[in-house]
Amino acid sequence: MKILVQNKFTNLLESSGFTFFDESTLRSDEIPEIAIGDVQFLGKLDCKNQVLSRILIGNNKIVSAGDLSSVQPSHIIAQQAKTELTSYLQMILSQMTEQKNTQALSKEIQKKRKELEVLNEKLISESEAQYVSLQKSTDEEMQKNLNEKSLLYFLDFISSESLNDDFVSQILKLIWKELKKMGYAYQIGFCFENLNKSVAIITYNGIIEKNDVLKLDISRHFNSGLLATALGRPVGKILSWKLTEFSRAGYFFVETIDQQFAAQAVELYFKERMFTLSLYFDRWQIEKEYQALIERWDQTFQSFSGYTHVIDENYMIHQANYLDKTKLETGLRCHEVLAQSSSPCELCPIKLNGQSDFYLTQNTKVRASSSEFWHEDKKFYFLFYEDMTNLDLLKSKMIQSEKMATLGRLGNHLSHELNNPLTGLKLYTQLLLSSDGDGLLTPSLKSDFNEILKATERCEKIIKNLLQFSQQEEGVLAPVSFNEVLESTLTLLKTALRPHRMFIDLKKDMIAADPTALQQVLFNILKNACQAMDKPGSIKIFQVDQADTVTFCIQDSGSGLSTAIQKNIFSPFTTTKKVGEGTGLGLYLSKKLMTRMNADLLINYDYKNGFEVDLVFKKI
Repeated sequence: MKILVQNKFTNLLESSGFTFFDESTLRSDEIPEIAIGDVQFLGKLDCKNQVLSRILIGNNKIVSAGDLSSVQPSHIIAQQAKTELTSYLQMILSQMTEQKNTQALSKEIQKKRKELEVLNEKLISESEAQYVSLQKSTDEEMQKNLNEKSLLYFLDFISSESLNDDFVSQILKLIWKELKKMGYAYQIGFCFENLNKSVAIITYNGIIEKNDVLKLDISRHFNSGLLATALGRPVGKILSWKLTEFSRAGYFFVETIDQQFAAQAVELYFKERMFTLSLYFDRWQIEKEYQALIERWDQTFQSFSGYTHVIDENYMIHQANYLDKTKLETGLRCHEVLAQSSSPCELCPIKLNGQSDFYLTQNTKVRASSSEFWHEDKKFYFLFYEDMTNLDLLKSKMIQSEKMATLGRLGNHLSHELNNPLTGLKLYTQLLLSSDGDGLLTPSLKSDFNEILKATERCEKIIKNLLQFSQQEEGVLAPVSFNEVLESTLTLLKTALRPHRMFIDLKKDMIAADPTALQQVLFNILKNACQAMDKPGSIKIFQVDQADTVTFCIQDSGSGLSTAIQKNIFSPFTTTKKVGEGTGLGLYLSKKLMTRMNADLLINYDYKNGFEVDLVFKKI
């Protein structure tokens, strides 16, 4: 410690062990820690205010209060109190040492405190960083868990909905709901190429789902410009993702007008789901097109007019346009259903490997065509049956009409060619008979002339009946004498009836009929009767009256009909005649003509002596 001593008091410190210096050796920049001197010495020190301890040496005089105030000594010692000064200095030294130690300790404590504060701040900073990191990690983990749950829910949802008809609608609604958490989207959509290269686009805006077909090329890319051109309206920002696993060009897109839309989150959302979406959308589209093809095939299959079916090598029916699907499950064979036969048809086109015409049943003639194909290593046949019965019937009707037309033309020609000479012959005969006033004609000659006159009248009647029979016009029902129509018909069949005996027992009742149609009916029945009797036989025609009807019965003494023929007697092409002698249409057409006249044609199966046809008319 630095001790400054006034020169006159240096003796007090000699041999004290303290180091000191006097005022002559004090530098101007030095500041002592202890100053020892009288009032004048201490009062004139420049650095007195900076001296830690000022010891005033008294000269046994009383120190005034002013001196005390000016000097402000820390201790006052008498001039002769050397021992006291030494003790006091030792005390001060001890205090200063202690103070220095305290200050040093305080500084050390302050230093440690600052270090502790720095460490504490660092710890707090690190703790905050760790907390933020932990919170971030927790948030990320929570978000990851949420994303995983969302993804698992999405996968479960898409798997459960994939078989439903509204699969795409449900997926669009789910995606729309999840995208709302990331911002506002104007609409979302799914577009893909059709088989005809047009583009189907399905959009959803949270309320309405729209389906459109556009002329659009998405084979290379899909953007707002393409969509705006196709829709004919401005389009917002488009975020699109290619359906990588889709069998044709396809995209899922989001149209947004919100600047706050979390595009990065949306990108991640679709990145995690696009593979699955592509697969399920592709399967949905394939199933949709496959179902459309099946429906189109079923519609086409069912639209065939004839019998159409698909069978296997064992003749089992797998698809048919004439059977319900429930019946197909019972395992039916084609020949059992169509031909009512336990064995395959003899002329089945499968056996002949092509096309064949045959009678499927006794009254149904068909033309069957077959085509072979394979499915799942199994052979199948596609067969189409064209009903030739109606075609043959139509041909026969055309031939019959042509024959009748030819007969009509022939009748008109004969009428023109024969009526002229017959008229002349008739007039001259009548003139000769009427001019015999003088009795020049012998009775024999008159008789001959009368026979000639009757013959000309009979020829005129034959020509007239021939013309009436060949008429093709649709007649109207009118009161008609059955006797007269029968008589005119018998004239046309005179040659065929010549070998047979006729027994006619009729009244003169009138019936409502078309004379031309009735004549054709009688002509067919009587012609059949003549052809049914190989030997000269008999034909009986009689009348039976009931309350509201009158029945005209026509019996012949032929061989009758077998039971097999009786079942199909009114079916077209049913005949017992030899090939070339008949078409099998006589009774069929006669039945139809009678039905048109509100009448009926019946067969009396109880008649055992030949064959009986009954014509039933309502009374008028």
